[in-house]
Amino acid sequence: MDIPADPNPKKNRFDDGYFKRQYKNRLLASGSDKPVLYSTWRRKLAKKSHGRLLEVGCGEGNFLRRAQADFSFACGVDLSKEGLKTASGHQLILTHADAQNLPYKTSSFDFLVAFDVVEHLPEPEKFFAEAARILKNEGELVLTTPNPDSLGSRIKKEKWFGHQDPTHCSIKKATEWQKIFAAAGFLVISSGTDALWDSPYLPTIPAFLQKIFFSGLSNFFFLIEPYFPWNFGENLVFWLKKK
Repeated sequence: MDIPADPNPKKNRFDDGYFKRQYKNRLLASGSDKPVLYSTWRRKLAKKSHGRLLEVGCGEGNFLRRAQADFSFACGVDLSKEGLKTASGHQLILTHADAQNLPYKTSSFDFLVAFDVVEHLPEPEKFFAEAARILKNEGELVLTTPNPDSLGSRIKKEKWFGHQDPTHCSIKKATEWQKIFAAAGFLVISSGTDALWDSPYLPTIPAFLQKIFFSGLSNFFFLIEPYFPWNFGENLVFWLKKK
């Protein structure tokens, strides 16, 4: 895999240290790196079609390495050279590029997934325009992004994970995202929020006990695939279809 030098050093904020911090934070908060969430979406998409899948913002390949056997073709793209170097150890098909300018032919994918990506984009509208371009007719896009109306956000305020990551530049409410989807030509198949996993929440209960409780609870909810109201879960979850 040939990864060219990044002409914009500001983009190197997604370096090896960034992924190590995010991985550590996820483990401390929820006790897992979302394997149940990844398994759930692999099953849901592959059940519809074993078509061509692209993961935008694949990072170190945690979803893609699990999904590649479920589709006729699966590949990933990310802006981070460091993340891609780690992902390349899993024998994945990878491309170094910006999500707002994707180097793929028109109508070349059946499915796109973008877990925790759009909040990092200064102009997410460009990404959705690109997603609509490279998806086939009635192609589908699954995405998650921090929910500023979540119960966790209201409890933790400035300590909430969505506000703690300095690379987050597009934290939007569900209604704001829906306007962007519609403008890009997407219909919402389903939407909602995930569970509470950004523990600890309560200062009077030991953090390790909260970690055990919320880790098990969130994985259970990921497994049974519920959608909670927009004022509950930490992440917004959208399943979209190209019109």
